[in-house]
Formats: sequence, structure tokens, C-alpha cells
Amino acid sequence: MSKFNKISAKALVMASVAVGVQAVSTFGAFAGPALFYRYGTVRLNQRDCMRRASVSLRREGLNVRRPEVNINNTPFIFADNEDYSAIIDCSQFAKRYRANKRVTVMVSGYGRGANTLSSALIDNMY
Repeated sequence: MSKFNKISAKALVMASVAVGVQAVSTFGAFAGPALFYRYGTVRLNQRDCMRRASVSLRREGLNVRRPEVNINNTPFIFADNEDYSAIIDCSQFAKRYRANKRVTVMVSGYGRGANTLSSALIDNMY
């Protein structure tokens, strides 16, 4: 193998690696925040679920935007801060709906803290 072919092969490998790194970096820049989802069954009525959700969100350092949001008759509490957004859904406590008293927590944010926050919020609901 001539020197020219060896240099060309090395240049081709280095160019391939550079293109691969650039592609991964570019796709990473377009990635959005992660969404973490937890649910559990609690022994609360809907009003107490909403109250506890507000307290739980504040305890974890989030700003509750409104005491109660009701879109399409779905009661939930929304809160956020500079890093995370969170929703605690208490809709499955309503009459003539599922009576399983399931509370759902959804947290969106960049990094691993959103997963930890979703666990803390669901634990606070018990």
C-alpha cells in the first residue's frame, strides 16, 4: 500500500468520525425536554387532591400558576419554575367517571432532575 493510499484512508476515517460527531451534536441540539409520568392511587377526595397538589408543587419549589385549572372539565394543578413544568391531574376523582382515585403527575424538564421531581411529587400526594 502506497503512502498516498494510507494517508487517504486515514483522512477518510477522520472525516467520517467528524461527520458522525457533528450529526450527533446537531441532533442533540434539536432534542427537547424529557417528560416523566407517574401515577398512584390515593385516599383523598377531589378537593383534597387539588389542595395537596398545590402544597406539593410549592414544597418542591415550583410556582403554582392558578389554584385550579379546568380545561374540558379536567381539574389539574399546573406549576413551573425556570427549570421544570409540572401538572398534577386529579380528574379521576370526579363523579360518574372512574372511581379509582388515581392521581397523575407529569413533569417536563431538561436533565435528570425532572425524573427525581416527578417521584417526589407523587410521594407527596400520599
